[in-house]
Amino acid sequence: MYLSIKRIFRAIGGALTLGMLLLVPQSTFAQKTDKKEPPEKKPAVKVQPKKAVEPVPFAELTAKLKEQEDEIAKIRKAMLRAIREEEKLVAEELQKARDAQKAGDRKAFSQFGKLQSKKFKLQQMRFDVERRFQVRGAIDSSMPVEQRLGVFASPPATALRAQLGLAKDVGLILNRVTPNSAAAKAGLKEYDILLQIGPKKVTNDIFSFRKALEELKVGASVEVIVLRQGKQETIKDLTIPDDVN
Repeated sequence: MYLSIKRIFRAIGGALTLGMLLLVPQSTFAQKTDKKEPPEKKPAVKVQPKKAVEPVPFAELTAKLKEQEDEIAKIRKAMLRAIREEEKLVAEELQKARDAQKAGDRKAFSQFGKLQSKKFKLQQMRFDVERRFQVRGAIDSSMPVEQRLGVFASPPATALRAQLGLAKDVGLILNRVTPNSAAAKAGLKEYDILLQIGPKKVTNDIFSFRKALEELKVGASVEVIVLRQGKQETIKDLTIPDDVN
């Protein structure tokens, strides 16, 4: 009897304990068993507003460029005019020195040599101005004859001569051919090497080439022989435009 009562009390005690456990909120266990640290709050990133892209002032830049080109053209023209005037004076002095040589004046020989040297320096100065001061735009009378024709020429380099087997004093290389020019329309191309224009051979002297061009008649069609990719080619119908002379 005593054992039965004891078992009953044990059963009642176990039931009460189970009931108490069931009455405890689940969150209490969660707090004890699954307690986690709250995540760290990261500082908010401030988004900088995008700056509006300012439009490029093309019209203003074009106007400034035109002003600069006009100024360069004026300087170029003034320099070439001064060189031409000096060349005329040297040419007159050379003629006097020749006449004096014929008359037997020994001093004239020394003077003639100095004048020839001065003439060469003036030619080099003219070529340097023409090469360095190039302004794209309308053709004007201050441009040398070959540029008005549409070509920019210079003597080939020594290494190129050796590769192509060119003689030392033969040919001029076309560094540039102006689009829509008389030269371009005839079929001349950049890096062609001029060997002959009309009946005259082309040497490596740009001034002799210029003189040969100036002797051609306006409106005439001439043949040009060039060296292109190691082979000679004939360019027909190079027409001399009105603005060459």
